[in-house]
Amino acid sequence: MKAIIPKWIIVYLWFITLMTLVFTIVGYFMPDVHIVTWKDSEAIKGPLSLYLSRNIAIVVLYIFALTYKRLIVLKAVFILRAVIDLLDFIQDLISGNIIELTFPLAMLLLDLFVIRKLYKLKK
Repeated sequence: MKAIIPKWIIVYLWFITLMTLVFTIVGYFMPDVHIVTWKDSEAIKGPLSLYLSRNIAIVVLYIFALTYKRLIVLKAVFILRAVIDLLDFIQDLISGNIIELTFPLAMLLLDLFVIRKLYKLKK
């Protein structure tokens, strides 16, 4: 018997897929939006390009999960998201970006909530 995935989880995954895709595209064409202190050419050559490449790869995984909507794939996607958001939170904490760390913390809490809901579903 296939698990019935709550619609709000699918809607949430669509939202983060589109949000990640838009921020990544904007980052490629307007890198100063992500890192204000760098000139365009410096930002896209440095760590920002690695971050943007990671996001494109993640969007591909999100689209895969949205296409198949299998419980095991959705669990894997949200565990990956939780790890990424945790590491983003730690990075902001270490670098002293107190205001900016609220976003990855909020996303991490949402990820953990979704993971908990997914693990309660029957296979």
